[in-house]
Amino acid sequence: IIEGTKNWEIDKRLPKKASDTVLQKQRYSAFHGTILDTVLQENKITTLIICGVMTNVCCDTTAREAFCRDYRPVIVSDATNASSLAMHHAAILNLGHAFAYIVSAGEVEKGLSTVRPRKK
Repeated sequence: IIEGTKNWEIDKRLPKKASDTVLQKQRYSAFHGTILDTVLQENKITTLIICGVMTNVCCDTTAREAFCRDYRPVIVSDATNASSLAMHHAAILNLGHAFAYIVSAGEVEKGLSTVRPRKK
């Protein structure tokens, strides 16, 4: 995905608040060379809900690094994708075996609807 191209842009259907943090990734992991770890620690966030592309590359690398940094990575299986269904399924199977919780978007939506906002 090349910076500045249509595939690089954040989907316009995703609402963005002024308080959202947008990271400019340069490598497969969202941690490498970014302020993600600092932002998560400052906000006392321990669970990461991971969506996006490619399941077997960027999502996988980010989930593994999150696991190694003692976060709780959650992969949303129907909100990630790969260049082939076989690659997607292989990544989901491997991540679920040792590195991440695997859930559906419906499960995330249901879980988030019961979460109360954190008090600051």
